Amino acid sequence: MAEKRRSPSEDEAPPPKKVRSEDEFPIVNKGTEIGTVKKLNNTEQEYQDLARKLDIDSKSLLTLTDCWKVTNSYTEADFLSKLDEFKDRDIPTEIKQLYHNPNKPSIDFLLNSTDIVQNGLDQRLCKSGMFGRAIYFSDSVLKVNLYTKANSGLILLCDVLIGNCKKYDMGASQQSLLREPTSNPGEPCWTSVQGNITGHDEYAIYNNDQVIIRYIIGFTSKPETIHETMVEALINKTKHRNPDKAITSED
Repeated sequence: MAEKRRSPSEDEAPPPKKVRSEDEFPIVNKGTEIGTVKKLNNTEQEYQDLARKLDIDSKSLLTLTDCWKVTNSYTEADFLSKLDEFKDRDIPTEIKQLYHNPNKPSIDFLLNSTDIVQNGLDQRLCKSGMFGRAIYFSDSVLKVNLYTKANSGLILLCDVLIGNCKKYDMGASQQSLLREPTSNPGEPCWTSVQGNITGHDEYAIYNNDQVIIRYIIGFTSKPETIHETMVEALINKTKHRNPDKAITSED
């Protein structure tokens, strides 16, 4: 089983400083470097692969402008530990690569004014959504872009451990959730939720260790993109909203 993260001792001497480029930022916890945020060059294959992915996933409406690769030994250890736990419990170990909007205006703000890259995404700090208090993701970058409300921004590309996913009918929601839905007799132990409110699938995760940030993506969008996707989302939300389908029971 993968070892859980350990906080460095206050008595440990910090490692010697490494010579690095201005495009590589250390992730530090209590004086110990635990990872990096490294800006990819647009000539690198990894950058070009991500640019193609963003172009395909956004139907050519978004363009990659910058990309930073995130490595963090602490969050990696937590993620692998949770993966081992799922294996031990015979829970499916499907990992999806999904988008998340951190609602941060710039890479400088993300790195210097938050602890997202140090500690990962935190469900406790999330606002409640259509499936309660959770970390929300989508395989549709246009769905995630709805929350940017600007022609440029940042999006996180994460590996997400889905496990046993409870799928809700189109337009159905359960806003009272504070954790995974309770399983009824004969159902598996749920570890995530999948729903579709605005015409795009979204996933709700209630355990931080099921998520690890892989890339921070900077993008620009065509001026009409936000308006068109918001109108489409509003139409779909109205079309599929059905009070009889909404789930109101407590989790």
